[in-house]
Amino acid sequence: MLLIWRGWGIVVPIIWFVTLWVVQLITNGIFGYGTYESYGLFKIIGSLPAGFAVWIVGNLMNENIELTSNKHAFFFIPAEYWGFIIPSLTVVMTIIF
Repeated sequence: MLLIWRGWGIVVPIIWFVTLWVVQLITNGIFGYGTYESYGLFKIIGSLPAGFAVWIVGNLMNENIELTSNKHAFFFIPAEYWGFIIPSLTVVMTIIF
């Protein structure tokens, strides 16, 4: 997979994957092994704090950058916008797969 980022935009997938991993560990620890993998609802619930964390970090990184300059971005999308894209993308992928 080709990853394209500008500045510190690489933190977007790092925060996303780490948050989902922690939610998976907690879910499987509470409800038993394989629960996270079996139910898509837990992935959607896990994407909400991931999106919120990415939105906060993206805003902090890009708050002092002017509109005309290069912002920290992942796939050419500013990092703070990924806070809304992550939960939406998770819902769509959970429905499809």
